[in-house]
Amino acid sequence: GFFTFSLFDAQAWLARDFIMGRYEVPNATGMVEYDDMMCKKCDDLEKYGGHEYDHYCIDFQGNYLKELIELTDYPTFSVDGVKELFNEWEHHKHGEGGGIMTFRDNSYTSVITGNRSPRLTDKEGNIVLWKDAMAETVESFGLWDTYKGNVRVK
Repeated sequence: GFFTFSLFDAQAWLARDFIMGRYEVPNATGMVEYDDMMCKKCDDLEKYGGHEYDHYCIDFQGNYLKELIELTDYPTFSVDGVKELFNEWEHHKHGEGGGIMTFRDNSYTSVITGNRSPRLTDKEGNIVLWKDAMAETVESFGLWDTYKGNVRVK
């Protein structure tokens, strides 16, 4: 899944609202109708092949997340912006010039902060490819000036 955490989080907010009496679940007929509609949407995704399938899954999950957000006071953010990022990410993974070993070498702009993620670099500022970043240290993520070992120096 693409929106896994956000979906679980928004679903938890809806469950909270039900427990607190702020959300009333539909009647049995309404639940069956909604479930049938969602199952049909899922079944419809199967008609797409290859990488097109991933893009339709991104739209499906993003649209469901927007629906959940509208039902609660879950903090809003640009779900459509995240869908664009996931589609760009998928293009880097499968598109021309991309690949499973290179798509992580790209950086993306946060829809929350507007900050672009930095490229992995070594201490001299040379770009390090994801596949070559084997150490799991703060230094390997370009934080050598912020941490010494596991101790924050700034």
